[in-house]
Amino acid sequence: MVEVVKRNLPGSLTDVTTFLKRTRRVWLMTAAIIIGAAALVNLTARAAEWAKNARERRQLHAMATLTPDRLFARCGAAVVDETKVVYPVLMRTISYQPRGGEKLLVSFSRTAEEKSDWVFLSLQNENSAAIYDTTEAKIAALPCLDSKK
Repeated sequence: MVEVVKRNLPGSLTDVTTFLKRTRRVWLMTAAIIIGAAALVNLTARAAEWAKNARERRQLHAMATLTPDRLFARCGAAVVDETKVVYPVLMRTISYQPRGGEKLLVSFSRTAEEKSDWVFLSLQNENSAAIYDTTEAKIAALPCLDSKK
């Protein structure tokens, strides 16, 4: 049995070279498949990262430019819309009820001057002390804020 194994082994370097030349296509195809698979995995990861970054930029922009008018355009009519004058500031609280009994309060303020812009202050739950600090938490609480309008 030992002799059979010895006969199947290449006898010289030329035999190895001949074998590799005969099977060159197989080795090239194998290498091409491995490189192609690695490139595909890399491109897929980059595309996923790009999509995630684009979503985060859109959400940050939506929250940074949030005004009462944009809130109404994205989420529709509010349950309650109150404005209080605390001279020299106007405080506006808008309530939405997106799910069941949960009521969300969206707060804005601006100076009493006619041409001043509303500034988004906070989003919080009326029934609990939950305050949504991160952009993701705000979007999760009120998903209509993420619309592309």
